[in-house]
Amino acid sequence: MAFITTNGWDTVFATNYTNLNQQIAAQWSSLVAKAPSLGTITASIGDKANVNIDMSPWQLTQGGSGGLVKLVLPIKSGIFKGIMDNYALGGQNILIELALEWVPQPNQIQFSIDDNVATVQADLNKSTTVTTAIIHAFENGKVTLSSSATVSPITTGVTWKITDPSSGMSFYVYITNVGGGSSMISVYQYVVHSLMVAPDHPITPVTVISAGNISDRIDGPILKELIADNIDRNLKEFNFVFATVDVVTQLVDTDVWAWLQPTTNGYAVVEPLENPTNDSCTFAILSMVNNRTAPKAALQVDVNAIAKDCTSSLLISPYMFLKYMLAPGVSSIFQGSSKTDFTIDEGNLSVINSNKLTWANVELESGKTVQLSVDTGHFAMTIQNDRITLSFSNLNYPITLLGGEVGKTNIIFNGQFKLSLKTGTNGNKTLWFDVPENQPNVTNVSAVMDDAYFTVELVVGIITIALSVICIGGVIGKAIASRAATTALKEAGAVEATASSSEIRLALQDLLKSPAAKRAFIGEAGADALNMLGKASISANRANMWSSVAKWTGTLAALTGLADGTLITLGAVLEHAAQHNWDNTPAFKGFANRTIAPYTFGGLKTFEVQTASLAGSLQIGFTAAA
Repeated sequence: MAFITTNGWDTVFATNYTNLNQQIAAQWSSLVAKAPSLGTITASIGDKANVNIDMSPWQLTQGGSGGLVKLVLPIKSGIFKGIMDNYALGGQNILIELALEWVPQPNQIQFSIDDNVATVQADLNKSTTVTTAIIHAFENGKVTLSSSATVSPITTGVTWKITDPSSGMSFYVYITNVGGGSSMISVYQYVVHSLMVAPDHPITPVTVISAGNISDRIDGPILKELIADNIDRNLKEFNFVFATVDVVTQLVDTDVWAWLQPTTNGYAVVEPLENPTNDSCTFAILSMVNNRTAPKAALQVDVNAIAKDCTSSLLISPYMFLKYMLAPGVSSIFQGSSKTDFTIDEGNLSVINSNKLTWANVELESGKTVQLSVDTGHFAMTIQNDRITLSFSNLNYPITLLGGEVGKTNIIFNGQFKLSLKTGTNGNKTLWFDVPENQPNVTNVSAVMDDAYFTVELVVGIITIALSVICIGGVIGKAIASRAATTALKEAGAVEATASSSEIRLALQDLLKSPAAKRAFIGEAGADALNMLGKASISANRANMWSSVAKWTGTLAALTGLADGTLITLGAVLEHAAQHNWDNTPAFKGFANRTIAPYTFGGLKTFEVQTASLAGSLQIGFTAAA
């Protein structure tokens, strides 16, 4: 599997040109209602020339790369009155190239200054505080500047920064090149962590490559200039266009997905070098959340961003997946723990316990209950490319005889899980963790006890119980335990019996080779996990840690889930899953009918989930809803 990167962004929503164009066309009327400038182009040069045209749905077309995208703007009807002649433009097309870095950020103030441009530019060049001309120009853009606002050049004659201490706001001011002339000034609110740059020449957000079929060498360039001028003034409207296809805009309306709300957006395209089609070309919305720093000059999208056989995908970076989807629920698999008992290691993409924790209270065959615990720093859940590794480096419980502790049983466990979609009995899908067959040397189990109390029979029982925690039971478990007990090593008054990790690995692999055994192994897990979480103790033959974790990860450690607007507890989720009662698990509407932790996908109108996997990033693949 290819490693899929978000190039430093928190999330990436990628879709092919075909899907984006279809969605723009389907939602064109509502888009134009929100942003009328998308549907019309009206501009003039005094009384010399003017254009007034109505547009059909805009469409992406091939020829873009990185931060540059090409769009076709079909002309529905309209007239261009040029200097040399008048032209009916209905049925013709406009082809533009858009520099995506100049599309304003969400809720960012952006406007253009096109009146008194020469005076404003001269004042920007010579003044350190705003002048009357600058203040009036901002007023026309519906921004009030105080007279104490300062002007500082970034690039002399081209770029400035205006800072207003009274409002606490700052603005970038740029000379915009329109049709080969510096006829307009663009203003962008300064947004922390945005991709705003300081060019050393006038910026050109929009380049009009062609406009209709006008061949006249005077009127043709004039029409291009008028169109570029109009689009430059309304760059913020592109947010509406691109948002039509972004699943994030639908998800963030749900409280549990609110963390996906972007605070900085970037845009990028990638097209195959050979034989590109609209189905194989990718447009991406790159986002940062919670005012996190955006990567510099990273307007790039992974060529594998869209999952196979899907029209779009949502990528969530490994760290965001860990922080917002895995880490919040880890505490639910330990009795009496809370989120404060864990820390996140961003560099190693791990959640680690920062306090001693109780995994479960295990009832031994004698009826005695012992506490299965893990010391500080000995539990980790780690994202490793396409898998999640669950590690216990010292899961232990005491060995007691005659009321006193005479030893300890230790379990070293490294289980791996792969993310997938599982289909329930009603055809609905749920995000699930599957157990891969190619497990590493997953564990070893040892019992260390005082020599005076050591007997083979006793240690066979102790090791058998410990093996059952990692789902090696029955005849196989007892045979492994017997070999461990009879080959125990004595040293300094203590005896250590250790079950071979290679032997345990082979036993697990044999178990997983049988589909029926594997289904049974995971099938009992929901009840195991429910008992672990809800009761004081469980019997040794159901202390099946691995399968409990497998079922727990089926809900991604939900503390609660949403079902038809009501809360459903983790226990109920697990119980329903254990009983294969799919209809009663929290439902997705139009996307999938399962739960990802407390994350539901109700309310999506235009997407259906098809795939989910880890490939460095979490990749969820969609097709358009039927």
